[in-house]
Amino acid sequence: MKAWGRLLRLSLAPSALADVAAGAVFAQGGFHPAGRELWTMLAASACVYHGGMALNDWSDREHDARTRPDRPIPSGAISARAALVVAALLLVLGVALAWSVGPSTGAWTSVAAAGAIAYDLVGRGPVLGPALLALCRAANLGSGIALGLLHGTSHVGAPVEVQYAHLVPLVFYAAYVFGVSRVGRMEDAEDDAPIEPAPWILLALVALVALPWSPPPGLALSAAQLDFDSNGHLLPVVVLRWSAGLLALAAAYAPLRLVARTRTWTRPLVLRAMGLLLRRLLVLTGSLALATCTLDGALVAAAILAGYPLSFALRKVFPPS
Repeated sequence: MKAWGRLLRLSLAPSALADVAAGAVFAQGGFHPAGRELWTMLAASACVYHGGMALNDWSDREHDARTRPDRPIPSGAISARAALVVAALLLVLGVALAWSVGPSTGAWTSVAAAGAIAYDLVGRGPVLGPALLALCRAANLGSGIALGLLHGTSHVGAPVEVQYAHLVPLVFYAAYVFGVSRVGRMEDAEDDAPIEPAPWILLALVALVALPWSPPPGLALSAAQLDFDSNGHLLPVVVLRWSAGLLALAAAYAPLRLVARTRTWTRPLVLRAMGLLLRRLLVLTGSLALATCTLDGALVAAAILAGYPLSFALRKVFPPS
């Protein structure tokens, strides 16, 4: 079981689920989890995400045999054939579940799955690899936004139509994942260039701080505006807006401090930076949910951030990278 948990990268499960939840509440401002759609999409996201992780280990089995012989496949804990079968089943099941919810959620999830397969099988390289990973995570968030547009609840009157504002967080999220992925390539010195992750860490931190300021679709913010949810609770928009921004800013402090204090980067320092950046995926999506300035958004943000200690505990048994 430990070997399968390592293969599937179970410590990152909360971040994959958080993409869908944050996107769903961001789309219109609210989402009530009474229906099956949210839970179906959470399952779809988990299947595609962990299926991609299993396929990644299968594809890297020869490289891992040289650089990480303790990984599940080269160590013999899991056979390459079993890993491939599980990866294929999870990817197909995830896409099928997403299409059962709707065409738009199915399309976004299909993009995420296709990006994962392309990365695992053919998409390596200093630029193409991180770009494909960024596409996968942005599409996962996009599937949540599509879910919110289909089945979410509006806090601004009529249901919100598709807007350019729905794409803004996808850009910031993709930039964050691209920066983190560039740092990840330096864990095993996959590029010929010297180890210098600082610019990519800074790119990720800029995206982290900027994401919660993505304009919620259909919600015009001002210092005097107040928002009412369906139960009549009064939520000061400005307080929630700034809370989201300060949350992201606080999360950026530790990685920024590491960059400021490091003159010569070593592999252990790169691993430390990767751990910090991967754990902030939950803060990233949590701050986006909180930035909707609605009660539903605040509740989703709280649920996402509650997954932080779980992810932190799981990483000690199932390392995330």
